[in-house]
Amino acid sequence: TLKAENVTPKGLTVICEQSGGENVAELDTGSYYFIQRYDEEWTNVEYLPQEYDIGWTSEAGIITKDSSVSWDIDWEWLYGKLPAGKYRIGKEIMNFRETGDYDKETVYAEFIIE
Repeated sequence: TLKAENVTPKGLTVICEQSGGENVAELDTGSYYFIQRYDEEWTNVEYLPQEYDIGWTSEAGIITKDSSVSWDIDWEWLYGKLPAGKYRIGKEIMNFRETGDYDKETVYAEFIIE
């Protein structure tokens, strides 16, 4: 599961908890994330204009079985300060069992900016 804490218009802390599940050795994720806003449906928040292409790193953020990991995310450089509203952050998580044996899933944490 993914949870959002310490929410501000410029960022938040994401907590990823892993528990249970079948055939889970470890969960992995990279730096990529995206923000969506809810206005009758979920739509992607547009990036601010960037001088260069955005480069996401693919280092493995590892979430071991039955544990949790947190990341502080500052999106001001990417989205600016977000206005009041209902949002969610999405991250792709990979259930890695062994080389060539994995599943990917996008998980979300909803949050409100007041």
